[in-house]
Amino acid sequence: MHFVDLLQNKSIEIKGSVREITEEGVIFEKNSEIQEFDGIILCTGFSHGLEQFLDDTNQYLSNHRYHQLPPEKSSLPITDGRCKSIIKNNLYFPGFDYGINQRVDFALYSWYVGERILSDIIGNDFTPELSPSKFK
Repeated sequence: MHFVDLLQNKSIEIKGSVREITEEGVIFEKNSEIQEFDGIILCTGFSHGLEQFLDDTNQYLSNHRYHQLPPEKSSLPITDGRCKSIIKNNLYFPGFDYGINQRVDFALYSWYVGERILSDIIGNDFTPELSPSKFK
């Protein structure tokens, strides 16, 4: 199943701007109700702006990888190295992690993160097949 298929059958939804993330769910800018969720995919662009809706940025962000950058550009999500938060089990940061080949690995990680999120949503254990034969 692909991203567009999941959108069409309403398995996933594109939502607006997030005002607040709580223990019970998410509050969006255009709706004051708390909505439950299975997972969040943050797609916030180049200037991530994560500080605006993460209640404790020190818990989720760190500048340990890019000490040479100014603080406003260097705080990046703390992940397992494959886009998944190590703080919240169902929080993902696609595009923030680089593989050994920098951006060359981006296509592999895009596939990997998509499969991992889908596995979380449908409740399956995720065992990636990352062998080169997968991509021939």
